[in-house]
Amino acid sequence: MTFVNEATTSVADLLAKVNTFLGTTDGTWTVDHADAGAGKYAHSKGTTFLSWRFDTSAATLFGVYNALGFIGTGTDPGNHTDDSGNGVVSGTNATLATGRTTFADGITQWWGFTDGNNFYGVVEAVSGADTIYPVFGGGILEKVGDWTGGEFGWGYRHKTGITSGNAVSLETTMLLDGGCDFAGFEAFMATIHVEGLPNQRASKWAVCAGTHANANTGNDRAANLRNKVQGGARGGPLPAPFARFSADSEKGLIPGYPIVPWYIDVTTGDVMVMGHVKNIRGFNMEHYVAGQEIVIGGDTWLAFPSRKLTTGASTLSGESGHQGWLYKKVV
Repeated sequence: MTFVNEATTSVADLLAKVNTFLGTTDGTWTVDHADAGAGKYAHSKGTTFLSWRFDTSAATLFGVYNALGFIGTGTDPGNHTDDSGNGVVSGTNATLATGRTTFADGITQWWGFTDGNNFYGVVEAVSGADTIYPVFGGGILEKVGDWTGGEFGWGYRHKTGITSGNAVSLETTMLLDGGCDFAGFEAFMATIHVEGLPNQRASKWAVCAGTHANANTGNDRAANLRNKVQGGARGGPLPAPFARFSADSEKGLIPGYPIVPWYIDVTTGDVMVMGHVKNIRGFNMEHYVAGQEIVIGGDTWLAFPSRKLTTGASTLSGESGHQGWLYKKVV
């Protein structure tokens, strides 16, 4: 696993550094497209195909796309082979903001992690009085069962103006999120490539969120109705019982739960484990700070809050309590 932590000053600078990290520092990824002047990048490894796009004149965010192939540099991000449907095909900031993006206004530094066909990015950005930690990335699940797919892509969306905190907001999505309500937010969610699962719809993609009746999954780029996946970050069967336990390094107790998505059979209602995300864990950050290194059994992990760490007794608007993530660091 390759790791980097660098200062960065803008969306354009961030994506240029992502390009260098994947294509040179890691060196095992293919740079399919790198055109900073047009605000377009695309990277692939194995069956993981990720694209990014930003507005070269007014970028406060960037679009996040995943597909099953790369057509060529003349094709816009979002229109490559079997695209998931999330991430708007546009080069305008306001239009990009209506689909899957990562917010990066006021960016100060970033952390990058690669392992196999997986790439994870964490951004530190200043938003008003808040220092926050948006995420972006993609890869492929450590799968369970006999089915085709597992490739995924995620961005970051935070609901502003809430009083209950980012940790429990139904209008927030990040990683393979399990807490986001479907209503109107299907365009922002993580997507997972799925084929060969029981009673699945014609689409090769599923959106990743919470389990809700009458959920609208939206369509992939080919206008096929997508499938449903119960996510494993912020909500779902594992975070509910395990996310409450805080770590205590003095006692050697540093619990983290794997991010596990669950396929939902829309015909029978059955729910099936799909696998887990490699080298990321859900984590209670009560006694830790953003970017802190934690050694567990000889491995070093980095801790980040899901948005802004709560240090007082209550969770205020925009804060995320002690909810956080551990990323495995291997240099």
